[in-house]
Amino acid sequence: MKLTIYRKLVLGFTIVIGIVIAAQAYMLYELHALSEEAQTTLTLEVQSLDISKRLRTLLDDEESYARKYLITGDPVYFKLFKDSSSEFQRLLSSLVTTEAKRGEILHQVAQRHHSFALSLPVIDSENKKLLGPLQASDQEERQDHIDFIDRSLKGLIRLNQLSIDSAMSTFVEATQRSMLVAVSLTLLTILVASAAAWIISRTITRPIARLVRATQEIARGRFEPIRIRSHDETRLLAEAVNDMGAQIKKANDAKADLMHEIIHELRNPLQVIFFARNLLAEQELGDINGKQLEMLELIGSNADKLMNFTDQFLDLAKSDAGMMEYQRRPADVSALVARAVDEARPVAYSKNIAIKLMAEPVPQTVADGAKLGQVFANLLSNAVKYTETGGSIGVAVFCVDRKVYVAVKDSGIGIAADELPKLFTKFYRASNSTNTEAKGTGIGLALVKTIVEAHGGTISVSSKLGEGSTFVVELPLAHTGETAVSPNGAEHAEQ
Repeated sequence: MKLTIYRKLVLGFTIVIGIVIAAQAYMLYELHALSEEAQTTLTLEVQSLDISKRLRTLLDDEESYARKYLITGDPVYFKLFKDSSSEFQRLLSSLVTTEAKRGEILHQVAQRHHSFALSLPVIDSENKKLLGPLQASDQEERQDHIDFIDRSLKGLIRLNQLSIDSAMSTFVEATQRSMLVAVSLTLLTILVASAAAWIISRTITRPIARLVRATQEIARGRFEPIRIRSHDETRLLAEAVNDMGAQIKKANDAKADLMHEIIHELRNPLQVIFFARNLLAEQELGDINGKQLEMLELIGSNADKLMNFTDQFLDLAKSDAGMMEYQRRPADVSALVARAVDEARPVAYSKNIAIKLMAEPVPQTVADGAKLGQVFANLLSNAVKYTETGGSIGVAVFCVDRKVYVAVKDSGIGIAADELPKLFTKFYRASNSTNTEAKGTGIGLALVKTIVEAHGGTISVSSKLGEGSTFVVELPLAHTGETAVSPNGAEHAEQ
């Protein structure tokens, strides 16, 4: 039977609830048994103690009535003596039933009491005289019986009190043991329930975590198949993701091949245009006038833009297909940024835009210098493009916590807050960019993000409409002694 996620959750909760119910049932059973035992013991002992005390009272009454009877000969005292004796015998019989473990001593008490009751002489009711002589030995025998019975009842009372004290001590100890057992069972229940919850959650979350990582890899252009051992819905989801990844890879490969074909077809005419333009500009085919030369320069600049677009589009297509190659070597970020600033100054100068560079010496990072130079050139190109005449651009390079930061801040048109998350999407342009003379394709920032992330870095942007934008690139530093081999065999550092 396959354990689906639903069945796993039901099984886990059932186990946890079952453990809790079993632990609570055991504790209730123990407490109930302890309560029953304590109640029975205390009830019997208290009853025995009460009867023993009443027997002592009756014994005192019997002795008093017997003495008065022997002195006065009044049959009323004899009757009271007989009534007390009968009550004594009745209570003693019930005590024998209750105190089975002390039956021997109670049997002796019963015999002594019977002898004591029979030892009392009978008095003639008419003459009010004893029918037999009153012997001193009889008096001593009766006193001996009374003393024995009294000692026995006192001893029985002490035994009952000791038994009650012992029962209370036992009850307290048993209660403490029950509390200890309850705490132990509670802790064990928590431990077992936590272990069961952890195991069940791991069987669910671990495959999901693999799926998350795999989808992230697919987003980065890596299409390794996911292997899931579980037999629940996550396996079906993994198979669906694998199928999706295969289809995306197939589509990306086809798109990359198509882009290569399109760019190849564009490059050939562009090469002819460049060759013809240079041939005419050098006037090797005859003299041309100034107006014609301006037109040739216009043709050349637009051909350069088209060539730059095809190069960027090709790089983006390679990145999407996972075919982008990086020649990683130790690189000086400050130098790369300074070069990009120098290249951007002529265009900035034509718009009267001041570029201020604040670059402190920073440790080297491991990167493809040409690709990173393309990143900084793109950011500066956008800053110049979307900054109005007379504006300013600030560029800063600094290092914090083994990371190199490059910040490009402009005083341009800015970007709306709700558009910032879409800014690095392919072919996306901010809505207010159409209000300027600047033209763009919407692939520059997408390519920037791809290159930065391929170097293990991140790029972020903050902006307000009409107040300019700030782009920040974060790159990791190179580790000491880190080297790698490029595809052409040259040894260089690698992150």
